[in-house]
Amino acid sequence: MWERIKSATTVCIITGLIWWSADRRVTDEKEFTVRLTVSSADASLLATIESPRSGEAVVRASGTRARLDAFENELNRNPALAFEYVLSENDTALGPKTLSTARMLAESRRFRDAGLDVADVRPSEVQIVVDRYEDVDLRIEPDFGSIGVEDVVCQPQTVLVRKMPGTLARTRYAERVLRPSAERAVQQWLAAHPDNPRFEVDVTLSIPDAPVVLEISPSPHVKIAGRFVNPVASARVGPCQIVFAVPPDVQRDYVVQPAASSNLRPDVFVRGPKNQVEQLTPQQIVLYVPVLAADTATTASVRTIRRAPEIVLPGGLELDRDLQEVEFELVPRTSVPSVDEPLTP
Repeated sequence: MWERIKSATTVCIITGLIWWSADRRVTDEKEFTVRLTVSSADASLLATIESPRSGEAVVRASGTRARLDAFENELNRNPALAFEYVLSENDTALGPKTLSTARMLAESRRFRDAGLDVADVRPSEVQIVVDRYEDVDLRIEPDFGSIGVEDVVCQPQTVLVRKMPGTLARTRYAERVLRPSAERAVQQWLAAHPDNPRFEVDVTLSIPDAPVVLEISPSPHVKIAGRFVNPVASARVGPCQIVFAVPPDVQRDYVVQPAASSNLRPDVFVRGPKNQVEQLTPQQIVLYVPVLAADTATTASVRTIRRAPEIVLPGGLELDRDLQEVEFELVPRTSVPSVDEPLTP
């Protein structure tokens, strides 16, 4: 009896394995979203996908269920997985090209390794552009924005950009000039050294129009030095309105009542480049007193607080004299008469 049970169990297990193995070998189809890239076997050429810009395509792949499942698992493990199509060394014609999406995918090494076939794919065609790399010497001419400077010296004065796309070299950089923005770096220098008429800053170079990060020689870092054309000046600007920044929860339960002795329209003393200071108006200055939720954490029925205003100035300017504190009270709304309620004499 026991032998017959063991024999039947063994037969069932073997039969199940046979059916499972056969099922895994059944050919099926499944849709996947994949990302395509393109390159050239010729190292002097650059190939990029122009349309669809994302390089994504929806493929209906056919193969055994085991291979389809393995392919799906690989895509799930690596969402950034790309299927690269390599142009042959004989395919060196420059300019736009139209390629079959099915061919690009079927001939990519990753897809071939998956052991699948392309049953259908959308879009059916991909637009690419083939360009030639160029090594380009660029002269550095920093952009200082609204800051007036002179006697500017860059070290180095020129850089060599390697493997720049030829189209970019012939259009955007046809004058062979690189204009990195130095305005923010100089503003930060001015804030840290307000009495120094000269400046010296470090700026990192880049080619933002390029599809990839390009090599810049001898270094992507340039030291820029010079002198301010407009000397630093101070000015008194005003009157400037102070407002209260009140959180909604506090505003719901309390009324802010400034003390009569507090000046809510003070003059503000600022310092910065003379041309900016001379053009500054009170409307460009933001003054506010922050009211905090913690200000209500007291047992007193009326909360009296003294606090200096915060200030927001245009870039390159700084406060030249501390602001006076503002005194105000937080009065519970239950203690404030309504509009229709007469005041008690």
